[in-house]
Amino acid sequence: DLNKYLAEVRDLVAKRFNEMGDFTVPHLEATYLMFPRFNYGLTSDELDKVLLKDAKVSLNKGSAFGPSGQGHMRILTATSKGIMNEALDRIESIIPKLEKMRG
Repeated sequence: DLNKYLAEVRDLVAKRFNEMGDFTVPHLEATYLMFPRFNYGLTSDELDKVLLKDAKVSLNKGSAFGPSGQGHMRILTATSKGIMNEALDRIESIIPKLEKMRG
């Protein structure tokens, strides 16, 4: 039951990211951590600042996992669908700002 629930939350997150903006979301099968790429031409540090300040969401910087993680953010999805949707709503609210920041 737990694995089924985690897969449902993973699918929810992937669907929301794919619908809300310019993201690349790798399909994951055996983890509760996602690693989407924010395709807005910003570094992980820049994304982190905008997410914290404007969306009030804290994610792990992809750059912490090496150079190929730049522009990615790591998201823990082992939570309720309600909390996950709230975080995704907050991220979605800053998409216009990310668009403006795109080089």
